[in-house]
Amino acid sequence: MHIKLVTALLHSQRDQLREEQKSHITVLRKQAKEQERKLEQRGEVNKEQVEEALHQNLELSRNKEKELAELNQDLKSLEEQVLALQAEKEVWLQYKNVGGHKDKEQIEHLKDELSGLQKGFEEMAENIHRSLEVTFNEIDKKKVQLMDEKKQLATERAIELLDKNTRQEVKENGWMKKEVAIYKTEVSVMEVAVQELEEDNLKFTGELFTERLEDLQISRNVFLTQAAGLGPSDSLTLEQTFRKTGESVPGHLAVVQAALDGKVTQTRPLELGSGERRRSSSFLAATTEEGWPHDLTELLYGSQTYFKVRQWRHATTSFQLPVKIN
Repeated sequence: MHIKLVTALLHSQRDQLREEQKSHITVLRKQAKEQERKLEQRGEVNKEQVEEALHQNLELSRNKEKELAELNQDLKSLEEQVLALQAEKEVWLQYKNVGGHKDKEQIEHLKDELSGLQKGFEEMAENIHRSLEVTFNEIDKKKVQLMDEKKQLATERAIELLDKNTRQEVKENGWMKKEVAIYKTEVSVMEVAVQELEEDNLKFTGELFTERLEDLQISRNVFLTQAAGLGPSDSLTLEQTFRKTGESVPGHLAVVQAALDGKVTQTRPLELGSGERRRSSSFLAATTEEGWPHDLTELLYGSQTYFKVRQWRHATTSFQLPVKIN
């Protein structure tokens, strides 16, 4: 494409020079004709003027011929450059069609080799980094071990310089530290076991309470009347009290806890909803702080002794102390 543009430019310049040459020749002819006309008009012409005019015409024609020769020489050089560029174009076209494929394959091969080398370098760097980390960790461990050994040796040497009683106290102190650690471990295990045992006991007690209520096979009004020692007319009030207390203390555990505590409220008024009156003080004296009758254990188990015996049997069968294995 570049060669075509250069060739077109050269041809246009050559045509332009030829046109200029023709125009100059035409101008010279016109000037010569005008001079001849002037000479004819003047009649007699000086010989020197004629010679000078001829000399100018010859000089002008020589200059034009010289310029034309230079233009022809430039045109030849441009044609030579065009030929050289065409030859170079042929070379590049041949390289594009033949040699370019070979170079492309070689480039792809070199890229593959470069990627392989880079991958190997990354693997080597990673292995070196890992080995350095392992070495540093080993050095740190050895350093800590040596420091501990040095501290132990320094402690032993310092203990050797002490008197007998002080050495004995130091030994006892070390023994006590070990025993305290063992004791703390045993206490934590014991606390977990006791907590689980308490939860199981409360769960079993609640289930036992529910089963006892189901085994009584009496109506709810009669049970409430007998538990509080009230008449039939006050059973509805006690039932409302049980319902309100059950809402504030959820589950059977509150019932069992109130029955086991047996705490009696000292004339504490139980406030009901708006518009309701306070109940008699005899009912309040017969209820616990949670609002439950304090004699439920006797009603469920027959006596406090029977309840405590069952509780003790369950505790001895379910509770096992952790045994330390030396």
